[in-house]
Amino acid sequence: MLTGMASAQVVGSAKTATIQVRPLPDEAVRLQAKLAPKIVPTARLKIQGAAMKARSQPAADSAEMLAHARTAAWEAFPALRATDIDVATYLVMMQAATDAQNDLAATMKQLQATNNQKQAQRGTAAKLGDLSQEMQMKLQMEQQQYSQCMEALSNIMKKVSDTSSSVVQNMK
Repeated sequence: MLTGMASAQVVGSAKTATIQVRPLPDEAVRLQAKLAPKIVPTARLKIQGAAMKARSQPAADSAEMLAHARTAAWEAFPALRATDIDVATYLVMMQAATDAQNDLAATMKQLQATNNQKQAQRGTAAKLGDLSQEMQMKLQMEQQQYSQCMEALSNIMKKVSDTSSSVVQNMK
């Protein structure tokens, strides 16, 4: 099973910030690769929508994030049996974690561009400094959300069994 919590960490000062993001767990990626070809396009769209909905709701911790994902999965796939909802929740959490990872990477790239611009134009550093602070706050929020997604993904992975592939076929 998965252990630990994913993290994103800013290392260095604002001028030389380097951000390290722990990748998605190998076990989660393998299970996703196994299930993905079996998911019909309409179910994939429902999963993406449920992941967006789960991520859009504020969560104090990974348990709350997981609860949002479970609720979104139930709403997207109301015909699933209660025993099958863990797989749907896993798929929603995996999509949410991937989306959070992509958002974090985009914000990191934008922050680096801002920092590069700030170094190139020392005369207007005050304006760019404010922008850099905003970007760092956004980055911190996205790091927290990514960590919550990763922890919730780890928790749901503990619940998902090898029977998950049969559940995917029940999603319509």
